[in-house]
Amino acid sequence: MRSWLCFPGCLSLSGPSRVTGIVGGSLRVECRYQEGFRDNNKFWCTPPCFWKTVETRESEREVRRGHGSIRDRPVSLTFKVTLESLREEDAGRYRCGIDVPFSRNPTFQVEVSVTPGCLSLRGPVSVCGREWESVSVQCHYDSGWETHKKWWCRGAQWASCQILVQTQGSEREESGARVSITDDQRNHSFTVTMQELRQDDTDTYWCGIESEWEAALTIVGSQVSRTTTSRLAASSRPHSRTHYVLLVFLKVPFLLGLVGAVLWLEERQRDPAAQWEEPIYANLSSELLTKDAPI
Repeated sequence: MRSWLCFPGCLSLSGPSRVTGIVGGSLRVECRYQEGFRDNNKFWCTPPCFWKTVETRESEREVRRGHGSIRDRPVSLTFKVTLESLREEDAGRYRCGIDVPFSRNPTFQVEVSVTPGCLSLRGPVSVCGREWESVSVQCHYDSGWETHKKWWCRGAQWASCQILVQTQGSEREESGARVSITDDQRNHSFTVTMQELRQDDTDTYWCGIESEWEAALTIVGSQVSRTTTSRLAASSRPHSRTHYVLLVFLKVPFLLGLVGAVLWLEERQRDPAAQWEEPIYANLSSELLTKDAPI
C-alpha cells in the first residue's frame, strides 16, 4: 500500500468547519480527499482520536456503529458521516480523517452543534391530499440561508432519503417528476408542490437546506396522509342509501302489483263463468246508456 505524508496546512482533506442538528434528528458531514487516498480507510473520531468512533475497512465501504455511520465513495473522492438520534451531549469537536500507515493521519476538525429545537427551518409535521389532486408544503428558514440550496427528499430515514427536487441557490422554480420547488428568498420560505397525487405517494418526506459542503443543517419531516380512500367511501354512502329508499318505495310495490296482475289473469282463465261476466256487464251498461239518452 502506498504511503502518503501529510504536513499541517496541506489540502489532502477538507470539509465543513461547522454543522448543526436538532435533538432527535440527524446530521450529515461530507469530507473530501485527494486521489492518492482512494484506497485508504476513512474514520470519524473525537480529539485526540485515540480511538475511532466509526471507521471503514478495506472490504467494507460502509460501516455503522451505534447511532453513527460512515460511507466511503471513491468515485467522488468523498466520504460521508451520518449521526442519527442526536442528543445534546453529541455536541462538540470531531475530526474526519484518513488512516495512513506509518505516517501521521490527515484529519479535519468539524464543530458539531445540537440544538433543542429546529431554529433554522420550520414546517408542517404532516399534510393531507386527495388522489389526483395537488398538495403544497411551505418551509420557513432563518435569515442568512437565502442563497443556499433547498431540497425535498423522500424516505423514512433522512440519511438515506432520495432527493426528488432541489433549488440551485436562486428563486427560479425547479421541477422534477410531478414535483416542483420554489424559493421565496425575500420572505425566507420555499414551497414544494406535489401534483397528481397517487396512493403510493404516501410516505415520509423531508425539507432541508444544504451548506457549501452538502451537510444538511436542519430538517423537518412531513408525511402525506392517505385520506383518499376514506373520503371516497364516505361520498358513496348517500348514493347507496338513496338506492335503498327507491327500492322500498317504488320497485317493491311495482313488482308486487305485477305479480298480482299475473295471478289475477291466471285465475280468470281457470274460471269459465268469468268469460260471460264481461259481456253481461257490457250489455247492462249499454242498456243504461240507452235509457238515459233523450228520444
